[in-house]
Amino acid sequence: MAQLQGSITSVSLGPGDPDLITVKALRQLKGADLIYYPGTVEDGGVITGVAYDILKTYDLDSSCFRGILVPMSRSREAAEKRYDKAYASMLQAVGKGLLVVVVSVGDGGFYSTASAIVERALADGVECSMTPGIPAFIAAGSAARLPLALNDDSVVVLAQIDTLDELEKMLQEHQTVVVMKLSTVRDELLVFLERYRGAFLYAEKVGMAGQFLTTDTEALKGRIIPYFSLLVCSRRWSNNQL
Repeated sequence: MAQLQGSITSVSLGPGDPDLITVKALRQLKGADLIYYPGTVEDGGVITGVAYDILKTYDLDSSCFRGILVPMSRSREAAEKRYDKAYASMLQAVGKGLLVVVVSVGDGGFYSTASAIVERALADGVECSMTPGIPAFIAAGSAARLPLALNDDSVVVLAQIDTLDELEKMLQEHQTVVVMKLSTVRDELLVFLERYRGAFLYAEKVGMAGQFLTTDTEALKGRIIPYFSLLVCSRRWSNNQL
């Protein structure tokens, strides 16, 4: 791969608010020849995605945008095929000396499409780097003015769990437990929280249009739990504090 002159950079966009991108990340976007972003195609061919919406708010040339259209499912095989296709396209661009950026909502090394690209680049000896960003659960704690960890607290982060039994087990061992991509347990969430009776923070679409935060189970009754949702349970908090 020594003949390659371009590079691949993972650039993190933050949780959704365009103002929460870092100065370095924005500079890298403006200097990129091609920008790859995760998204989906709706009926009629309309491309949707939080990363795409964020990119459109900056003064960027949209002709350099390229979609990594990964299905929002738990099919690892289907996702890997999309990653392979996108990475092959990136390699062609890098071979021409182009600066390629692949963006992620939140942080590119934290449950992110970009990690799959970086793994491939490292294995092939392609020059690559990663620029960090703010994950949604950190932004949610700030928005709610709640500390996620203090002193010697331990924190564990779970994602797309199959059952809330995993959360209960972790709460016995850690002060704070975060569950991201909460929609996989949407049907049992309310029952669990009513039984749990401890302090919690529920957040969805953090930093995006339609952001919603609550610490009250009543506010969750009848609510659809979307893909971009998370739950924080902390033994540090009290219900009076919330």
